[in-house]
Amino acid sequence: MPWDTQGQRPRGSAVLGPRAAPRRPQPRRDGDAVEQRVQASVEASDVAPGEVRVHLRNGTGDPELALRAATALRALGFDVVSSDDAPGPASATVIGAPVARAGQARALAARVPNAVIHLAPGTTDALTLTLGPDYTGVRAPLPGVPRQRG
Repeated sequence: MPWDTQGQRPRGSAVLGPRAAPRRPQPRRDGDAVEQRVQASVEASDVAPGEVRVHLRNGTGDPELALRAATALRALGFDVVSSDDAPGPASATVIGAPVARAGQARALAARVPNAVIHLAPGTTDALTLTLGPDYTGVRAPLPGVPRQRG
């Protein structure tokens, strides 16, 4: 479509190239992510560790941290299905999970001090645990507290 005689762009056209202003993503109203800080209480969930599949991502500069974390989580019964580096440094330890797996996220967070749960819409079969600089290791079940079923 040609421009009109007054230099105006035709209705419905778009400007492309370096002069085009970048579009900013608009916040979504439905399905927005929810973040929760899980306290130190162990009674966070009744989900057994063996029911929780975990993708482990290392967001720290320590190249051995993911291996140590995976070993510790497996010793507690979690199913660590993969371990790799995060695409960049993480600012905090985060458990990413679909809303439908919130109970599993709480079970994992009960064993990972300082973890923040980030719930979002989705249907993945595993949680993503990204280790940040606040990661201090995993916490074993407290003595005298009944083990989770499973």
